[in-house]
Amino acid sequence: MSEWTPELERLTDLYDLVNEVIRVLVALKGGKPGSSKPLPRPVTALDRARARRRQSRHRSLVARVLPHTTQHSSTSPA
Repeated sequence: MSEWTPELERLTDLYDLVNEVIRVLVALKGGKPGSSKPLPRPVTALDRARARRRQSRHRSLVARVLPHTTQHSSTSPA
């Protein structure tokens, strides 16, 4: 993470924006623009914590809405 500098972050942002402009220009000319994925960014501890919280909240919601999917049957018919 130490090599991720503000300058590198801006260059990465510019790369993504240029790719998006290219896609728009291709579409304006009647072509079919290809998919464009942004360049990867480093994942911070805050990003990981947010992802864990989001996943936990999702599991909680699924358990409330679909309780039968979270129960594991310990007695199976033999």
